[in-house]
Amino acid sequence: MNVSVLSSDGLISCRPDTTIEYEDRDFYVPDGAESLSFAPALFVRMGRAGKCISRKFAGRYFESVCPGVLLYVNAADSAAGSVSRVGGLSAGSGLSGAAGLGDVSAALYDHSTVVPRTFYNKVTFSSVENEFEVLLDGKSIFTFRPEEVRSADGIGAGNGEDPKASTRAICTQTGGDTVSMLEGAIEKVSAVMSQRIGDLVAVELCNPQLLISRDSSRARLTGSWCENPLFDREIVF
Repeated sequence: MNVSVLSSDGLISCRPDTTIEYEDRDFYVPDGAESLSFAPALFVRMGRAGKCISRKFAGRYFESVCPGVLLYVNAADSAAGSVSRVGGLSAGSGLSGAAGLGDVSAALYDHSTVVPRTFYNKVTFSSVENEFEVLLDGKSIFTFRPEEVRSADGIGAGNGEDPKASTRAICTQTGGDTVSMLEGAIEKVSAVMSQRIGDLVAVELCNPQLLISRDSSRARLTGSWCENPLFDREIVF
């Protein structure tokens, strides 16, 4: 079970199943990391296998959806609040001596894909009353409602606002169709990678943002959807 990711700027990548965390175990940030960033995302669980799936038929390939979070590990020399999805820690940033480690992707660390085991029917993404909220130490840092998405043809396009300008990043673009957006994402990622039954497709809702730095030592990350808890994890440096 792999995770195909469509980033907020339209890039396609893949995370292995070892990154998936269902059980709310503590996340211990690797030695040499200076900070941790996060990108809220919408996840689709594929119900059928396929390759080069047309948007027109993509709805037939999934029923289960759920919000979640993608974590990115930032090296000590990363700019404050920045993250490289393809370059995390290297042998020169605290991992020297580790066998065979050169550059390590910021997105490949175990337990860095945060999503619950129980998914929801995709009709929950059709109700504007449902809200996805992410909290850090009890403080809301991100909210999303189904109507607040980019248009179906605008996957990966920004809305002209700096997502790092505020610690509370809210998707403010309206008029989109969340399910249609996910169908478009399946079309894009399946053109590159075959999708198997049970694979996940994740669509970032905004650019990765700084979550916690080493100075903070530890923090509690929680999330909810439809007023139900999704995850509750301690992040420990």
